[in-house]
Order: sequence, then C-alpha cells, then structure tokens
Amino acid sequence: MKEKATKTLENQSFTLENSTKQKVTLTETLKSSPVASLYSLLIISDDVAKTISTQKTQNIQSIMVDNPKDAIPLSEQIEKVLPENANLISYPTNYENAMSITGVLLFIGMFIGLVFLAATGSIIYFKQLTEAYNDVPTYDILKKIGLDRKEIRKTIAKQVLVVFLIPLVLGIAHSSIALSMLSNMLQMDLTLPVLISTGIYTAMFIIYYFLTVNTYTNIVMGKKK
Repeated sequence: MKEKATKTLENQSFTLENSTKQKVTLTETLKSSPVASLYSLLIISDDVAKTISTQKTQNIQSIMVDNPKDAIPLSEQIEKVLPENANLISYPTNYENAMSITGVLLFIGMFIGLVFLAATGSIIYFKQLTEAYNDVPTYDILKKIGLDRKEIRKTIAKQVLVVFLIPLVLGIAHSSIALSMLSNMLQMDLTLPVLISTGIYTAMFIIYYFLTVNTYTNIVMGKKK
C-alpha cells in the first residue's frame, strides 16, 4: 500500500514555497529515507536549493561504516566528542535497543503461546478420556464380534485424528495470516519464525495425539500385557 502510494507521486509537479515559486517534477521515489531522522525528504539541485530561504536550517552529517551493527564502541566515541546541542542518531545503538525489546516480547509471546497450546492439548486429551470411559460398552461389543486390539486402535486413531486436526489446521491458518500481516507492517521477512512456530505447534499436537490414542486404547481394551 505504502509503495503504491509513493509510486503515484512520481512524475508529478509541485510548486516550491520560495521566492521564485519554482515548479519541480518528482522523478523518483525511494522506499526508505537515506537519513533515518527524516521521513519526508526531497532531494533537489543546488540551483534550486539556493532559492530557498535559509533562516531555519539544520546541518545533517551521515557517517557510513562497515558492519554498522557492531559499531557501538565507535558510536560511543562519536557521542563523547559531539557538542551538547548536537543530536546523534546511532544505528547500532538503536538496533541493539530494538533487538533487546524484540527479544523480550518474543520470549513473552512464545511463553504465553506455549501455555495456551499446552492448555488446548490438555483439554482435548481429558475430554477424549472422558469419552473413552463412556465408550467402553461400545468397544466391548466390537471385541465380541471379532475385532482385535490392532483394528480397534485404528478406529480410535481415526476418531481422535479429527478432533486434533481441526484446531491444528485452524491454528496454523490463523497464525500464518496474522504473521503475514505483521510481516507487511514491519517490512520484514518472517518466513523462518513462521516455519519454526508452526513446527513446534504441530510437534506438540502430534505428541498429544499419540498420547491420547494410547491412553484411549488402554481404557477401552485394557493395558497390553
């Protein structure tokens, strides 16, 4: 949406609020500002810049270094030699703070997610065990007509699979859509976190599924000797 909006501004003419009222044509737009502190930046030629009032000016100096994420010591040294009225916007410092906040939020989110996941699996597990005790007479009839333990286990596995599969599919679909929207908002590739969270979610449901099938079978058939 944002990229489409900036593209519509290209090749449009604007009148500068200066003494000449000169018209300029926007020839190109960038996805992100080359200066982090300026979100709306118009780059013009020196000739046009000379016609603009210089009563309110601000000098901006950008320093590019190799491996900016590891340049925290350099950022601290620059901050010490700058005058008091200077405003230093440090990429490595901001990046470190952002990663710290993101790490805490991810930990809290994963912890809460695991708690709800365990709660969901436990609710389904105990509900199926309650149904197992109620279904004991039904499976006694199946045993009398000749079904062995292996065949009854297959029947139970198919019955329990539906109960676990529906919330699993709905959960994965909901998480994928939510993380996809978050990825577009943050303009970040969240494919790997989505795959990891989906894998953990699926693995825990598989564990609960097999645990439920085994316990259900032992209830209606008795423990295997």
